[in-house]
Order: sequence, then C-alpha cells, then structure tokens
Amino acid sequence: MKLHEKHTAMVRTEAKEVGRKEHGLFGVVALIMLVSTAGTYQHSLYEHVRVVKGIRAVTSPHEVASKDRGTIRGVVWDSVLDKPLAGARVVLVPDYERTRSYSTLSDSSGRFEYSGLPPARYWIGFTHQKLDLLRIHAAQSVVDLTGSLLQTVVLAVPSSAALYQVHCGSAPTQQQAVMLGSVTGVPAAIAVADSLSIKAVWRSVDTAGQGPGLRTTVVPALMGTEGSFALCGLPIAGGFTVEFQRRNGQRDSIAFEAHPDRLFVRQIYLNSRLASSASGQAACGTACVAVLRGKLIDNVGNPVAHGEVRVASAPAVGRSDASGLFAIHLVPLGSTNLHARSIGYLPVSMVVDVLPSDSMVVQVRMGKPTSMLAAVRVRSSRTFAGFEQRRATTSRGVFLDESQIEAIRAFHVADLFDRLPGVEVDRTSMVRATIRTRFGRGTCEPSVYVDGRPLLAKTKDLDAFMDPRRLRGIEVYSFPAEVPSEFLGNPFCGAILFWMKPDS
Repeated sequence: MKLHEKHTAMVRTEAKEVGRKEHGLFGVVALIMLVSTAGTYQHSLYEHVRVVKGIRAVTSPHEVASKDRGTIRGVVWDSVLDKPLAGARVVLVPDYERTRSYSTLSDSSGRFEYSGLPPARYWIGFTHQKLDLLRIHAAQSVVDLTGSLLQTVVLAVPSSAALYQVHCGSAPTQQQAVMLGSVTGVPAAIAVADSLSIKAVWRSVDTAGQGPGLRTTVVPALMGTEGSFALCGLPIAGGFTVEFQRRNGQRDSIAFEAHPDRLFVRQIYLNSRLASSASGQAACGTACVAVLRGKLIDNVGNPVAHGEVRVASAPAVGRSDASGLFAIHLVPLGSTNLHARSIGYLPVSMVVDVLPSDSMVVQVRMGKPTSMLAAVRVRSSRTFAGFEQRRATTSRGVFLDESQIEAIRAFHVADLFDRLPGVEVDRTSMVRATIRTRFGRGTCEPSVYVDGRPLLAKTKDLDAFMDPRRLRGIEVYSFPAEVPSEFLGNPFCGAILFWMKPDS
C-alpha cells in the first residue's frame, strides 16, 4: 500500500473512533488532504477532521510538539479616532494551507491573540464595518513564526490625512477635511438615480480684499459607484451644507457642523421627494413618511420640558413633555436637520435619519444653559408706535411686520434675515449664525436694540434671548447714515431693532 493510502486509512479509522467515543455515532467525516500528481502525500493539509457536533484534531505523524507551538498577538488601532478598534474580525491564513483560515474578534481594548500555532508563515489581516464605510480594504501582512514563536502585530485603520490623499488625490492642508459618504434611497424600494449631483457649499470671512466680507465656496463631489461620493477640501471649523440635486430640478440640502478630525463618514438617506420618479411625484405615497420620536435632555442627562423641536423637511413642530419626550408626525423619510430650543438653553442642531421604524428614538442633548434674568419692566418713549411712524414716513431701512415674520416660519432669529437687502448671514457655525450689515466694501456687526433698549450681546447669541414667534416687528438699517439718531450706538455700522409682542 502506498504511503498516502496508509495515512488515509489511518485518518478514517481514527475519525470513526472519535465519533464512536464522543458522539455515539460514526459522524460525517470531512478529510482535508492533498495528493500531488506524483501520488505523494502532503501532510500539511490534513491536521483536522470534522465530525458531527464538533471538531476533533487528528494527530499527524509530522505534527510538532505542543511546546514548539507559537503565539501571534496584537492590537487593532483606529488611527482616525486615535483609539483601539473593538469588534474587528482578525483573519489568519497559514501560508502552507491557503484554503484554511482562522478568525477572532478584537476585544474592547482592540487586542487579539492566536496561540498553539505551528511554526510557519501566516498571512494576517482584518475586516470591520468602518473599513466598508471608508471604502478601503486593509492590507494583509506576513507574520513568520519559524524564527520566533512569539510575534506581536499592530493592525490599523489609516489616518485621516492618509485617507484624504487616497480619496482626493492630494495631501490635505491643516485647514481641510473630507467627507466620505454614501447615498441610499428610503424606503429601500426606491433606487437612487444616477443623475444625482452632490456639492458642498459654505461661507467664510474673506480678509484678502479691501474690507472684510463673506466668500462663498462651492465644491462638487467626486462620485463613486453605488451612490458613494467624496467631498474634498471641506473646512475644519464652522459648518457647511451638502446639496443634492437631480436633473429634473428637485433638490434638498443638509447642514453639517465641521469637525476637527478632518474626516466625516456619513451614510445619507435620500429624502423620498428626491428618490422618486422623474416627474417629481413620490413613488411611495404614505410609506414615505414616519413619526420622529425623541427625548430632550440637558448636559447632565436630565429631561428638558417645554422644548420646541423642528425638522427641516416637515412643517410640524414637536414639544417636549415633562419627561422630555416629543413626537413629530408626517416627517418625510431620509436624512434631515433637526433643530431644538428651550428657554434657558442655547439652541442645538443635528443631523437625524428618519427611517421606517416605529422603535426609533432620537436623543437630543441641549446646548449650554444660559443665564436667566429676572423680568424687568421698562417704560420708554421708544415704543412700537415709533416703528409704525418710521415705516410710514421714511424710505430708509427695511421693515418686517408681524404678518411678514410669521410667513417666514423662522426657527432661528437669523433665518429672518436671509433675503433682506443689505444684510449677510454668516453661517460658518451651523448653530450660531452671525448677522452682518454691509458697510463700504465690507461688512460689520450692527448694534442691536430690543423694544428700544440696547442689547449688550452679539447677534450670534440672539436665539438665547428671543423667540422669532414672539417678534412683533423688525427694523434693519444697513448703513450708519440710515440709523435714527436715538439708535445710533455704533457710528461706523448699522443697527437692527426688534419689537416684541406684548405679554398676554
């Protein structure tokens, strides 16, 4: 009998004995072996046989002693977040047997270990959901146990700078970030159209000219396959807006706050208004809307009552109860901006994904608490009557009355100024916008008055002092020469006058 035939018979006999002793049956045996064209036996591929309900190692004539076994240990590191990566699947493949592989998961500290390995060369790599989001594959490395029976390996997700260069084709500056995203239509039956175009837009202060002003930057996305995209050159401070548009003219936008990590990884669910037929009619009817439920909490986790919550994609408003819980009905599916505000807190904005699930609950953490002042009643000759008189008798300034303010449906105070002449809204910060009036070739921050009294605060803090629904009138004077003499707080800039509704 040839050598490989003797080994085959030996393995089959021992496998049957294993099944008889450990399982009370003969079991199904899968013999892993390789016979070369010369008919000689290659022992390296038959170290194990499989039986029903278990795996049992079969002693090979050439199997090394246990004391000569080696260990490979290491850590998986997330270079983007600079911390260990838990839950990574580390795969080990023996170089002598490429059809076999071992796998284990990294623990909460990113560590992993393989022990009891024969001295040989091994290929090692890892997979993780984050690699899929980054659209990269981890390179495999070779670990050699023939020289030393203990080897330490470090596996890592590339850094933000390395990822930027991979996806954008050049190294980033200290002020540049990249967004790696993927667009998916919701509900799943709706496909994302190939004609979709994506771009990022943001405004920044331009100091290169003869006077300070705002500069608008537009960056088109680098489109990949299956809805993937990369937006390069994004700012690392302030905020930016990602705009989506189809050839039929439908468009939507989502505002993001910049992050100093220089890398955004975001799955974006396309609003059902966009992921529809070319005619612009939604293809799913009532299935394209859902109820957005959530909870308002403060910075220590306590519920915030009487808060107001809005989403950019729906007209409805949610209000939090004593437990901080709120619900907004008929919200279109997809990614959208959520805005929340409550008396005593700075407003907060965030991106939420509205998906077809009744169990989804969004937790919204409010901004820093603001100082609450006791009510002060002021009697002044500067009354709302002056608003009506100036609007009727002067051609200077821009006036908004109560009906015009309500028609804008503003959530933030700055929203009221988006379309006013002589005014620019600086949204380099997504949550706290600064209102500027044009002066000469530049812009400046105007003086602010509330019910005739000067407000000693910046325009970016207006949301902490007033609610747009409580406004009765607004006067905007862009140039110092237009400002009424009694409101000329800054002789080198304009002024904005807010008039509040009387207490009911």
